[in-house]
Amino acid sequence: MIHVSDVLLSVDKNKEAILMLAEKIREFPYLVPLLLKQAQAFIKSEYYEYAYKLSKICVDLCPESFEAWFQMAEVYFYMKKINMVSLTFSEKVEHGCHGHRSLLP
Repeated sequence: MIHVSDVLLSVDKNKEAILMLAEKIREFPYLVPLLLKQAQAFIKSEYYEYAYKLSKICVDLCPESFEAWFQMAEVYFYMKKINMVSLTFSEKVEHGCHGHRSLLP
């Protein structure tokens, strides 16, 4: 499923990738890799608010995931919240690796 969405995203079929992933996420709502992939599709489509919401869910569900934290920082970058990018990485180093809940908004 994730590989198919990668192919769709690589050929600018963002809407198709988003819809396909949404269907799988409905079946398995807490499967973090699918949520991360869906957020990537939203970033590529410039739906940064949706990407932010999914990235935040991923950080909350899996605070030990560097990929989730990195994606959160990427969303902040595209939303032009540059100060939040460094805060995101600082929080990952200070809190996330110990399994604490995110302090980010």
